[in-house]
Amino acid sequence: AGFVRFFDVYGVYQYEPFTPNPIAPNKTIFVDYNNPLAGEFDPLSVAMDGTVTRDADAIRSSVSVMGVNLLTWQILGATNTNTAAIYENRLNIWQPSTAGFLGYDNAAVFLDSQFSNQDYANQAVDRMMEVYSTPEIDSSYTTWFDPFQFPGNWLAVSDARSGLFDIPSGQFLPLLIMSVTHNIQNGQPPRTTIAGRYLPGSSISL
Repeated sequence: AGFVRFFDVYGVYQYEPFTPNPIAPNKTIFVDYNNPLAGEFDPLSVAMDGTVTRDADAIRSSVSVMGVNLLTWQILGATNTNTAAIYENRLNIWQPSTAGFLGYDNAAVFLDSQFSNQDYANQAVDRMMEVYSTPEIDSSYTTWFDPFQFPGNWLAVSDARSGLFDIPSGQFLPLLIMSVTHNIQNGQPPRTTIAGRYLPGSSISL
């Protein structure tokens, strides 16, 4: 959840709340077109090239929030600790408790008046840990020319080696399309490069 900023068709600047709700991907790219799990698919969805990167800078070993109860003026707080980030050397996006390994303590503390209710503070740290226990996952895949892709659509990639597809569960990591680049040159087939980012806490099955 967050906000999206844009200019509308009248040139007026807009600042609107935005909560992605992945129900089904707008496009599915198949890295291995011989993959039997792919079933019947559009051959134009086969990837020509692609990369997946993970950035562990955002991973936190614990998340704490502190605020003040507006009725009693008592200080309240909540903490969620991810010991797997310190002690367990496993990087498996499909096991949320061990999604990112740091090997050292890297805590995050938020002080804000919005944490004025204990139940809200507890829910906040749980959701924050869902995000901060996962590395930032970005992808860029080139496929055949597809003029129907736009930023804000959802993308699924059948690529088990990169971790974007989990064979046992049949689940995909939904990628929010961040940018789309079309490459059309004389003497070469037109191509489309789609850059996506994984939003922690979401998954889809096809």
